[in-house]
Amino acid sequence: MCRRSAQTCCGAPVRGGVHRDVGRVSDAPTRAGICGAVTHADAVGRPMLSHPVPDSARGWLDSVGTSSIRAPISFAAVSDPHGSPASPEVAMSLSISLLGPLLIRSDGQPLPPPVGRQRTLLALLVSDLGRVTSRDRLMTELWPDGPPPSAAVNLRGYMSGLRRWLADNSSRDRRAALLREGVGWTLWLPPELRMRLDVRDFERDLAEGRRAAADGDVPAAADHLRGAIARYRGTPMRDVPRGPVLSSWSVLLTNRWMDAVEDYADALLQIGRYAATRELLHHFVERHPFRERAWGQLMTAYSRCGDTGAAVATYQAARTALVEGLGVEPGAELQALHNAVLHRDPALTSMLVLQRHFAAAIAGAGEGRRKPARPNTPAAPD
Repeated sequence: MCRRSAQTCCGAPVRGGVHRDVGRVSDAPTRAGICGAVTHADAVGRPMLSHPVPDSARGWLDSVGTSSIRAPISFAAVSDPHGSPASPEVAMSLSISLLGPLLIRSDGQPLPPPVGRQRTLLALLVSDLGRVTSRDRLMTELWPDGPPPSAAVNLRGYMSGLRRWLADNSSRDRRAALLREGVGWTLWLPPELRMRLDVRDFERDLAEGRRAAADGDVPAAADHLRGAIARYRGTPMRDVPRGPVLSSWSVLLTNRWMDAVEDYADALLQIGRYAATRELLHHFVERHPFRERAWGQLMTAYSRCGDTGAAVATYQAARTALVEGLGVEPGAELQALHNAVLHRDPALTSMLVLQRHFAAAIAGAGEGRRKPARPNTPAAPD
């Protein structure tokens, strides 16, 4: 990091920005130097970073890139911020878990999360990790109905509180920092700080499971998918005050998890673990009664165990949920499965049929979610 005075940095005057004390970030714009500058925007108007940046941060920013897909779910595309492995003497880990209540650990020890709207800001900055979070985006999240006249002052106060929280919960030489980047802020992590995000781990396990399924290695697919769904602890960011962006992201993450559960159920059916499939899906369909794919998988598990009565009863429960909850009849695929159960169709127990269905589902999911777009409007939770 630049060691010059606060008045000059890298030969250019600085009217604000980050000085040697990384816990202090002014709200005035920075012309050049250690904070970098925003010189252009991406295709959707997101600001993009340009150098110069701190020498200690340059390698990490190069590794993650500064333009990216809008979706915060794309953590799988972000390299580990620590870059090359740090030595055991200086390495420090920071774990942030968003798939449920907010959990933060430093070197395995739980940390008290920031409170109130500072918690919102932290979640939003983490969702934009490696990118600039614009001032307008922050204000929209904090005040969905429009910012009050004091919004700018309040935002500076919340950012100051978050900087204090970062300072209080990390050592001075290995401290995450909020960098002001002209039109917004970014959460910077020093190379020695090893960041773990449960969302990124979830996406990695899900991708590896689907890749194994596509390659025909169903047992490996089941192992990866089981790991993915186990990371979900409930409604994402349940205890975080959420505006439109985080609310939409929470719903998107929940839908991703439900898809992963159904992928895992398909894998269990393929390897003949029918009892495990029933156990997995019994409570799942109670909590998510409009998931026709899961209902069909549960029917298949019962039928393959020879319990035709339970399979028929499962269809009736699915139909009741759909008719009473949505006012619609079951779809053609579920109706066809019901008919196959009633007629004891031998194809129902054919592994080949299920393998084709599983491969098609994985391929469709991969194509549809290769580059997910961040929702621009809030979606209501189930």
